[in-house]
Amino acid sequence: MARSRIISMQFIWLFVWVLAGLNWLSSLFLGGSLPGIYWLAVMVNQLLVMPTLLMFFLVGFPVFLGIVAFVIIYWIWTWWERRPFPRRLMRNVLLIPLLVMFALLPTLFSIVPGDSLTIPPWGKVYHIAYSAPSFDDNYGDLALYECDRMGLFCWNIYSFRTSTGATEIFKLTYNAETDRMRIGSHGNEEPIYVRSRSEVICDRGNAYGREELCPKA
Repeated sequence: MARSRIISMQFIWLFVWVLAGLNWLSSLFLGGSLPGIYWLAVMVNQLLVMPTLLMFFLVGFPVFLGIVAFVIIYWIWTWWERRPFPRRLMRNVLLIPLLVMFALLPTLFSIVPGDSLTIPPWGKVYHIAYSAPSFDDNYGDLALYECDRMGLFCWNIYSFRTSTGATEIFKLTYNAETDRMRIGSHGNEEPIYVRSRSEVICDRGNAYGREELCPKA
């Protein structure tokens, strides 16, 4: 019985550490700090968004207060009875919920995949994705990811604020005559980002909404 309990706790600890590592690596990639696999990172983020919201906004804070209260009461009781303090039990009871919160923390920012485009002459695949706090319906940030020919190994090459909320939809297009790629808003002929195979020609970034315009690709 004791052995099965130890194995169960070891499995729980292993699961939580793997969850934390995978979630934080995906978050660092999506934020531009690390290269990674685009669709895997987005899938991890999307799968954990709802559990994160439930953890932090429905049961997180009350459970945390309950744990703290339990530890304080139990410590006083054991001190009064002069019994040895069960450190291993307290470690599992207190640290596992805190570690789960730490593991789910990156998914407080939801990543929603947008348009994708394959450019055969460049041997590249591009993705755009929107991000915002999970409890906010307005997506204020837009990120551009450049991937290899298979569309797997990717880099976040540019991030900027769109300042348009959830109503704006951006599209990736490629002009073979000028050999340029652009990011433009649906229903708006003026692009906000233009690049060639080797360099960025124009980006409006945080200046989106000002008078400066990018040339048409």
